[in-house]
Amino acid sequence: MGSILRRNNSNSSTVDYKLTISDINDALTTINSRWKLKMLSQISIGENQFTQLKAAYPTATNHSLTKRLLELEEQKFIVRVVNNEENRITTNYVLTAKSKDLLNVVRQLQEWRTNWKTGQF
Repeated sequence: MGSILRRNNSNSSTVDYKLTISDINDALTTINSRWKLKMLSQISIGENQFTQLKAAYPTATNHSLTKRLLELEEQKFIVRVVNNEENRITTNYVLTAKSKDLLNVVRQLQEWRTNWKTGQF
């Protein structure tokens, strides 16, 4: 069952947004796995190699981190880039436009929470 939200945009026309519980659940399920959002956040600040991610999550097993990275790659949140420089192979993970959009939504949600928690609304 969906609901319609109406918002007036800048040119005085009304824009309708149909929200359904299943759409919201699908979005949350996609990002809900342990460490996914945290890993995207770490990658966004430059900690984009496996060893850096492992250091950020010392209790995580190599298997679980690898699994999450593969899921993020399959879901097009990150791209794995393999470099071979001076006989040294390194793998870096890079955010996609999809993950950057997601992180913007998360930042807005954090701002909303902070404003409501501090009574700024």
